[in-house]
Amino acid sequence: MPLMVALVSSLMVLSCMGAAAAPLELRNLGVSADTRGLHLGFDVDVVDAAPLWDLLKRGEAVEVRVDATASRRRLGLWNQEVGSAQYRARVQADPVRQECVVTEANQTHAFACAELGRALLRLWRHRDLLLGPFDPSLRQQQYVVQVDFRVVRSDMPVWLTVPLFFLDWDLVPRTRYDVTFDY
Repeated sequence: MPLMVALVSSLMVLSCMGAAAAPLELRNLGVSADTRGLHLGFDVDVVDAAPLWDLLKRGEAVEVRVDATASRRRLGLWNQEVGSAQYRARVQADPVRQECVVTEANQTHAFACAELGRALLRLWRHRDLLLGPFDPSLRQQQYVVQVDFRVVRSDMPVWLTVPLFFLDWDLVPRTRYDVTFDY
């Protein structure tokens, strides 16, 4: 019986953790077009670095995922996809060097963990994703860019997540943004 009480109270604590405000948010979404194609611009804002720092201290890694798809709206038919792109950034702590490491694409950025919040704000400001080629001859059309944003614990063991599938293990649950514009 004490084991059951401990399990129930642990689940209540974990479910209450998900009710807190998101420590990372996607801000300043914008769409632009140039000769290379259609671009999505955004910032990842660090609202509260403490939950992220707590995970990093425990040896966990966190991954920021941004998935974007641009489509041209068509009446009576499915939208025609123009392009898509994704952004991934993995954050982890190196306890030996006492620094935090951010890996994105083919780049690695290291900084002192005491500077976590400020360093991530500088690093994740003014991100640009090339969504694909954009045909300027298709004027006076309506387009929509769908952006999925989430922050996941990338090293969660399967033996834990599968039996407790009903719990949300993400630091920031999936958030979807729709940006609609006319061109």
